[in-house]
Formats: sequence, C-alpha cells, structure tokens
Amino acid sequence: MKKYIILVLVLAATLTGCDALRKLAGRPTEAQVEQMRQDLLAEREARHQARLDSIRQVQQALEDSLEVLRESGVAKSSEGFLAKDYPHTYAIVLGAFKEQGNAEKLAATVRAAGYEAEVVRFRNGFNSVCASPTDDLNVAFRNLDRLFAEDFCPLDAWILVNE
Repeated sequence: MKKYIILVLVLAATLTGCDALRKLAGRPTEAQVEQMRQDLLAEREARHQARLDSIRQVQQALEDSLEVLRESGVAKSSEGFLAKDYPHTYAIVLGAFKEQGNAEKLAATVRAAGYEAEVVRFRNGFNSVCASPTDDLNVAFRNLDRLFAEDFCPLDAWILVNE
C-alpha cells in the first residue's frame, strides 16, 4: 500500500509539477514564492529610498541653516582668507590681530578656559584665534553659544566655514 501511494505521488509530481505537491502540503507555490521575493525586494528598496530622502532633508536643512548664518554675519566663508590648509570645516573666530603675540595671548586665555584654540594665519597678514574646531555645524553653533558666555569672547565672534 505504501509503495502504491509513493508511486502515485511520484507520478502526480512528474505530470503536474512540484506546485501540486506544495499545494497538497499547504506550502506556497513557486509563483507565490516569487511574488513574496519581489514584495520583499520592493519593501527593502522603499526603506532604502526613505533613508536617502531623510539624509537629503537633513543636508538641505544644514545648508539652509548655514545660509541663514551667512546672511546674518554669524558665519563667514574661509574662501580666500586662509594662508594654508585648515583641517576643520568650522571654527569660532574670536579675533584677528596684526601682531602674532597678541593672537597667542588670546589663544592662551582661551586654552586656559578649557577650549581648544589655535592661531591661524590669514592671507591678508592677520593672525586669527580660532577656537573649538569641529566638522559639525550644530556643534559649531553650540560652541559659539558657550563661548559667548565667556568674558574673553567678543560680541563680534563668528563661525569660520572652511570650504
């Protein structure tokens, strides 16, 4: 009897294909499996596209924020300013001095207050004190707010945008 059932199943499989056996077993057919695969790929693609769109929105928001800061004078581009390459995208410029010693003195005061500071030479011959260098605009803006609370920070401090 077992041989007869096995023979019928093998014969049915060869004549009707594996989908008939899959249906009998309650499993998805080949077409259903392919549809599920296509749905999964489409879902993955949609999630990936959503992530890309989110990144584009954040980049656009940063560019818009930077443009507003430039228009208000809080941020200025380094284009044509720097005498040499500067490794960071943003820094807070606290002052510009013709005398290197004056710039070094302010930089020492800034360092003593716990901030990172360095003297950066500009092409026009001035030595600028750049504090709290960073590559993140949000961090640069927070650093500017913190520095404004310090006694040594002038009211005309600005964010250098190294492009």
